[in-house]
Amino acid sequence: MAYIKFVENFTEFSCRSEDRKHDARFDRSGSSVDWKTHNLFIHSNSPLIIVYDSRGAGRGTCLGEFIMVKVNAGKAIAELLHRYEVEYVFGLPGGETLSFYDGIRELQPDMKHVLVRDERNGAFMAEGYARFSYKPGVCDGSVGPGTLNMLTGVAEAYYSSTPVVVLAGDVATAFVGRNPAHECDQMRIFKPILKWGKRVDRADKIPDALRKAFRIATSGKPGPVLLDFPEDVLLSGTVDQKDLFIEEGCGVYPSTRISPDRIRIKEAARLLLKSERPVMFVGGGAIISQAYEEVLSLATLLVAPVATAMMGKGVIPETHPLSVGTPGTYGSKFANDVVRHADVVLVIGSRLTDYDTAKYAIPSANHTIIQIDVNPDEIGKVYPARVALVGDAKLTLQALTSTIKEKMGKETKQLGEMPRVKELSKLRREWLDMMAPKINSDKFPCTPHRIIKEIRKYLSDEDILVADASTAGLWTAMLYQIPRAGRYYALPRGIAPIGYGFPAAIGAKFAAPKKRVLSFIGDGGFGLSLTELDTAVTTNTQLTVVVHNNYSLGFIKFAQNAMFGGRTLSVDYRKELDYSKIAQAYGCFGRRIEKPSEIFDALKEAEQSGKPSVIDVPEDQSELVPPITLG
Repeated sequence: MAYIKFVENFTEFSCRSEDRKHDARFDRSGSSVDWKTHNLFIHSNSPLIIVYDSRGAGRGTCLGEFIMVKVNAGKAIAELLHRYEVEYVFGLPGGETLSFYDGIRELQPDMKHVLVRDERNGAFMAEGYARFSYKPGVCDGSVGPGTLNMLTGVAEAYYSSTPVVVLAGDVATAFVGRNPAHECDQMRIFKPILKWGKRVDRADKIPDALRKAFRIATSGKPGPVLLDFPEDVLLSGTVDQKDLFIEEGCGVYPSTRISPDRIRIKEAARLLLKSERPVMFVGGGAIISQAYEEVLSLATLLVAPVATAMMGKGVIPETHPLSVGTPGTYGSKFANDVVRHADVVLVIGSRLTDYDTAKYAIPSANHTIIQIDVNPDEIGKVYPARVALVGDAKLTLQALTSTIKEKMGKETKQLGEMPRVKELSKLRREWLDMMAPKINSDKFPCTPHRIIKEIRKYLSDEDILVADASTAGLWTAMLYQIPRAGRYYALPRGIAPIGYGFPAAIGAKFAAPKKRVLSFIGDGGFGLSLTELDTAVTTNTQLTVVVHNNYSLGFIKFAQNAMFGGRTLSVDYRKELDYSKIAQAYGCFGRRIEKPSEIFDALKEAEQSGKPSVIDVPEDQSELVPPITLG
């Protein structure tokens, strides 16, 4: 008889025979190893180890079969991610994370690592992937600069309520506090923008830490989590294979749903039934909850117009008679007027930011507010809530609709014949007529209105548009119409970082490979992220980037002009810079537009190229930002 004792990590074993004469240690160097010194033959086909006594002719007698029970720590992380059905990890390797990378290599093609040019963009990719897959995005970085580069993307995930699992390498335990290369207090730096984080200083704690990370990231208000791994833990630590199990349901979000208080549901229903001009103000929480049917059902029941915060865009078909689009500082006059004249405003999963509310004026504190949010910290933060409903948007709206139906009876209403719906239709037509000249303009450089019109014409109802922050997001939130309820649009409104739109679109394409994905981004934002063109080429990720190129930091230039009588500084870029040429240098398709009528054909040509593509569209500098509403 012989047995194997596992020492240090799964590539090193001790073996002892029954007569104690053949004790030895060996390192596995391949699928099989001849143990000539002690006349033993070891055949390994992970996780099964077979030990033979090779004395005499041939392989000899089988002494036993042994199941591998210890796994290297880095590879254990990869295996756990695989069991959570993680398909992609976005990041850059570092010396301390190499065993984790080796674990991913062994799991290909089921799980792949996407090598990025900058960890900041890797975090954006993970965030974009999470939004469109409804699974946590995963990104990684090496100790110090590599991990700190992810700060902006993690902050966006935190304030946008997006589940992202951040895996950070760190210095070896014995080196902590002794000035090793790259050392910094990563956990302390990230703490304000995490739902949860942990330094995992023992390998046997890895499975529990990963399970907790996925549970916290996907439950309640989703958000980012971070696990910090010292180099020695990853490289030489081991994990019991029996501990490599997951919590079912935590690989998607929301993994748990919170039901609202029934007494408060009844009070909210009473106020809504009493209301003469109710309005629903819907944010990203309803998109996260996938409460599409519930929003439409309650809106129809109450004949309540639905205004969507920028993060809530797509929660209702924007062609629906009750949809009024996006209100706020840079929203439509139509949407602002409807919200302003409401008597009761039902707020659903919105942070009620300054942009969404026209500096906290639409709605105002004078409105009767009913607020639904899964995060109790958000309720009452901006406006006093007459009724606070803490709960998942989908479950809360189901309960509210059911209660209202019980009180209303079986009365049915034809929306098209309702006076309020006719009023909304009239206001919508007036607003569209006002915008039509710029939407249809042949002016060159192009109006942003016309660019967005051509993009909408090109993309199908199920395709995806990812807008950057700043003016790319403001223009598309107001003008890009989403005719089908669902997650077909995204923009960063957590901390609103420019440069997000392109890498997040790459993440979206990984999440939805069969859909066309387009990134709409300004020249300022694209300049921060264009190196990821190489990532798109290397991974054969076909998507299109439309750069609305006004040769400037348009939003800031507008503000300088307005505040300082036309005096500007450090806001202009060179007009000679042609992003389509840069794209071509990376091996992408690139084309610069010379008149508005070329945009649609260029988009089709880009698709037919089969390559990642960049369309550079010069934009009119007199249209730097949408019209402003200030309460």
